[in-house]
Amino acid sequence: MCRETETKELACKPFLGTFATSASAVLSQALGTQWNVEVTTLAGKGEDPVTLAFGATGGIHGEWCVCLSRTNAARLSSAFMMSPETDTAEWTPALQDAAEELFRQIAGDAALAMKPLAGEVKLQLISGARPEWEPASEHMVSASTEHLVVHMTVRISPELLDSLRSIAPACGVCVGAAQQEKPMSSRNLDLLMDVDLGATLRFGRKVMPLRDILELTSGSVIELDRQVHEPVDLLIEGKLVARGEVVIVEGNYGLRVTEVASPQQKMAVLR
Repeated sequence: MCRETETKELACKPFLGTFATSASAVLSQALGTQWNVEVTTLAGKGEDPVTLAFGATGGIHGEWCVCLSRTNAARLSSAFMMSPETDTAEWTPALQDAAEELFRQIAGDAALAMKPLAGEVKLQLISGARPEWEPASEHMVSASTEHLVVHMTVRISPELLDSLRSIAPACGVCVGAAQQEKPMSSRNLDLLMDVDLGATLRFGRKVMPLRDILELTSGSVIELDRQVHEPVDLLIEGKLVARGEVVIVEGNYGLRVTEVASPQQKMAVLR
């Protein structure tokens, strides 16, 4: 490996490592199964038709993009929308929107994880088309589950590469520490796992004028908008996450879940 290539790899390593860690966390949460994401080798020149371009501002600045084949992009988008795998010959606006939202979440998580390395950073989606600049560095990233492997290429602009080089000395200590500790985004997620959230069962709703409310007495009957055979709602912090049947468990009310909200709807509870 030539000296110039080695220097580029070292400069990009913290950024790429953060991206891989955030992608693993977000894909696992949003798609409902464990994803492992790792930077493998330098990417070769390729024409990947699905490109998502991002801009970096703050502690680092410049542009970068994620490029995928239409097949790989459709697999991720379909899983994100919880729909059957779509015919990859037709790249629809719905699949594009899903891909953009999924990688927007990854970029947001990565921006938070970059803070110890580069201070406040914003990573924002700026285009769904391939940028005009020629990449200064390209890297292959593999995302995999037990049954599926998705390859993508991360391309870094010359401006961003220069910016990453400027913070490389400060990142040396951080990178070494990261090898001994859990990744920043994983530690943040672990902290959330112990947060208590209020769960509420909603049997139905009723809009009542103030007059009727003031006239309520013991024995009054309020008719709700839901029939007895319909499922009840499970709300977490006021947001719907599941529906099910009411059961009795050792003398207490319980819920047998029959319908579950999409992964992205459940993630909204944490926002």
